[in-house]
Amino acid sequence: MPSKYHKDNKSSEYELQTVPKEQKVLSKKQHAFNRLTQRIESLKQDIREDSSKLDILMELYGNEVAPQYPRIAELRINLAKVLARATERINFSSRHYSAIGDAIVSLCEEAFGDIDMNPELEELYDRWSAESYRAKLSQRLYRAKEMFADMMRDRYDVDIDVEDIEDSTEGFAQFKQRMKAQVEQDRQQFWQERHQKSKRQRQQEAAKKAAEEQKQRSIRSIYIALAKVVHPDGEKDDAAKVVKEEVMKKVVAAYEQQDLQILLTLELEWIHQTIENLQQLTDEKLQVYLDVLKQQADDLEKEKVELLHSPKYGAVAAYSSMPLNIAKSRILKDKRELKDYNGWLMAAASAFRSLDAKHSIMEFVAAYNERQQNNSADDGWYDVQI
Repeated sequence: MPSKYHKDNKSSEYELQTVPKEQKVLSKKQHAFNRLTQRIESLKQDIREDSSKLDILMELYGNEVAPQYPRIAELRINLAKVLARATERINFSSRHYSAIGDAIVSLCEEAFGDIDMNPELEELYDRWSAESYRAKLSQRLYRAKEMFADMMRDRYDVDIDVEDIEDSTEGFAQFKQRMKAQVEQDRQQFWQERHQKSKRQRQQEAAKKAAEEQKQRSIRSIYIALAKVVHPDGEKDDAAKVVKEEVMKKVVAAYEQQDLQILLTLELEWIHQTIENLQQLTDEKLQVYLDVLKQQADDLEKEKVELLHSPKYGAVAAYSSMPLNIAKSRILKDKRELKDYNGWLMAAASAFRSLDAKHSIMEFVAAYNERQQNNSADDGWYDVQI
């Protein structure tokens, strides 16, 4: 059974497949080989397209939307200050005064995630809030500790006393890193001890090790064989030398990444160019390829999922499931809405400075506080909601 290296006219990508000689029926392993190589190429293409799309969206978001939030934060703080000063020159009822205080606190809390804290802002917040900024920050940190402790218990069956976690944000971050490192160390030790418990497990470990060594030998053997025939140093023809240089770069990159599928593609591409009929792959060699390709496909599946949920792209997560053109349009639409909101905040602050602003202030405060109550499921400390 020879192999065939086929190039689609619509694409520059080569498709790696085993094909029957004349009418010979493919075996199950040969079918599995074809399915896996096709699946891997498809996954790689998906990841390339998703990465490119997310990078484009991140650049657009970073240039157009992200700069709006610090401006909004400053305008929110400015509006909170204007409201506070209005209470000094306008006579409000105790009920209205309390409602204005609630709005001032909410405006400050919405701004804190996008603005540097300073003593003046802390004093403003403390004046109108039932709890001080420091106390509120401490409560938030304590909730974060509890959530981390719950996660460690549910995921790793590790009990943590939240009182043992440092009280500062930096200390908490360092504690989390130490705990994750300890859990990983304990996990490795557990499996090491478990692997040593029985003869059967030791045999399984030995077989796994042998399979890994066979995999490495297969990858290395392909690499060496290709390097011998495509290395450009021995090529006298300039045009052929350029071609070999490009192929050699791909071979070296695939070997460094331990990418068997790419090495196989390069191997069969080169052989197809020089030999009419390819010899049949032995079942032993084919099984080694299948084992490696299965693992590679699983890793790519995981990489594809993790890419869409990566913190790196968190800012554009809401757009990731949209087609690129629609996502770009939505980002630009969000920018326009944020700019409109900027203008509204500026206009409100300007209007509230007038002597007859009492009625407009109370209309704003009533609407704003109602919106905050509707959003009460999220405390909004560091989430800007428009």
